[in-house]
Parts: sequence; C-alpha cells; structure tokens
Amino acid sequence: MDTVKTFKKEAKNLFTPIEKDDIPKLHSLIIDVLKDFIDFCNRNNLIYYFTGGSAIGVVREHGFIPWDDDIDLVMPRKDYNFLRENFESSFPEKYVVEAPYANQVSSLQFMKIRKKGTILKGLMAMGPEYGVFIDIFPLDYAPNSFLHRQLCNVGYFILKSMHYSVSFYMLYDDVFRPHENECSRNLLLHMRIKRIWGKFLAGIKPLKKWLENFDNRIQKKPSKYFVNAAGIFAYNKECFPVDYYYPPRKAKFENLDVLIPNRVEDILTRFYGDFMTPPKNPCYTITGFTEVDFGDGRK
Repeated sequence: MDTVKTFKKEAKNLFTPIEKDDIPKLHSLIIDVLKDFIDFCNRNNLIYYFTGGSAIGVVREHGFIPWDDDIDLVMPRKDYNFLRENFESSFPEKYVVEAPYANQVSSLQFMKIRKKGTILKGLMAMGPEYGVFIDIFPLDYAPNSFLHRQLCNVGYFILKSMHYSVSFYMLYDDVFRPHENECSRNLLLHMRIKRIWGKFLAGIKPLKKWLENFDNRIQKKPSKYFVNAAGIFAYNKECFPVDYYYPPRKAKFENLDVLIPNRVEDILTRFYGDFMTPPKNPCYTITGFTEVDFGDGRK
C-alpha cells in the first residue's frame, strides 16, 4: 500500500481544490518563475530539459497540460549544483530554493524553486516557505554495467523509502494524526507502522543527513547513461543513454523558448506509452494541496 496516496483519497477534507477557472492564475505565476529560471540559465550557460508531464505539454500542447500544477525539469548535476548554490542569492526578494544542502530542506530528494508571497502547500511540505514552485531534478551518470544498474534500482528504491518514512514520522502529529478518524482501519494500521519505522530511522540520523546521503550516492563517474534517480519512476525506468538527452532540442512552451531532451519522444513513450492522445475524461480540478494562496487575496 502507498500510505500517503491512500491517505489523500480518504482524507479529502484536508485539501483545498483549485477549480478550473483559477488554474490560469496558477499557470501565470509558474510562468513568472520559469522566465527567471530560464534567464538565469541562459546568463550562466546552464543546460536544462523539460521532463515528465511538462515535456508532454511542450510536445503535445506547446504549453501547459490544462490540469497541470507545476513544471518539471532536469539538469546535469554540475549545472544543478550551480543553480542550487546561486539562484536564491540572485533573486533574494522573489524566491526560496528548497533542496538537499540548501538553506530550506524539504522531504524530497530534488530541488524546488518557490515564489515568495504565494502558497501552494503539498501534503509532505515541511516549510517554512510554501510558495508556488517549479521542480528541478538532478541528472546524474548511471553505471555502464547492466548488473550494476539493477543493484542501483533496488538500492535507491530502499533509500527513498527510508527517508520518506522519516519525513512521514516528522509530519505525523501535525498532518496525519488530526485526520485519523477519516481513515479506514487498514490505512490507519499502515500509517502507524510507517510512523514507528520512521521514528526508528530518525533516531539513526536526521532527515537532512538522509537526504544528503541520497544526493551523494547517486553521483557517478561519466558513463554512457544518464539517470534521474530522484524522479517519480523507478531508477531503471529513468535511465537512458546520454544521447537521449544531449544535445538538447529547442522548442516552444507558452511562447517561451525552452529546451527538451534530444529524443524526448522515446523518453515519454517509455514513461507514459501513447502520450500524444489526451485522456478521454480529464479532471480540470487540482486537488493535491492543503493550502492555496495566489498572493492576491484569492485562495
């Protein structure tokens, strides 16, 4: 059982829906962040690639998928580290960088750039800033050896699960416990087991160290493969030959000039199958956030 996903389905009263009419406002705020991100990358000769649903948006929609709530990007590790270390100081009044080794650490293995003066708080967000965001994942080299990649597939899955359990334990009293009466017995049992396991792991080392340990382990020597080990799919599914990404291709996203992987269609086919056919009955309400404020008084 995916405890957090099941909790989201059962504890529906916790979430603040973003209705169809308000999604363009959210997209406008995300574009503000994206423009500054692209400008920073261009000025510093950094490479990035649209990935996941955002890449589908580029290829199929030439902009946002209508019900999407963020932008997903990957960057080669060297460029990713430069961004993490320098972006916030370049826009001190506008943005907060949330990532392993950053001043603001979340429960996640990747980077979020959050827009100050807004709120888009996810279930596992740890704060103190919860602004509208874009997600940036580090793109690392993966081992050339097939067997070594299989071992990494198992190892990084275990590491992700371990520090996610620590995050769950840290957030339990504030986020999960107040909604226990909305949960089924089966879910409640899984939640309590996950909390106990997370408490045990937190006693070994704090969340910050778990995240930094993951961040360090995924960095490998140059090879023939790239991997987004912090991505939403399994390590093996996120692993591609280098030429699937490099050199980047130019494309359009909401009238912005952006970069996509060289063989983006092959990447998206592995992730989603027939990604060019939109779903027959899409839901235009975004429901994954516990607190929403666009910074203009509209919530």
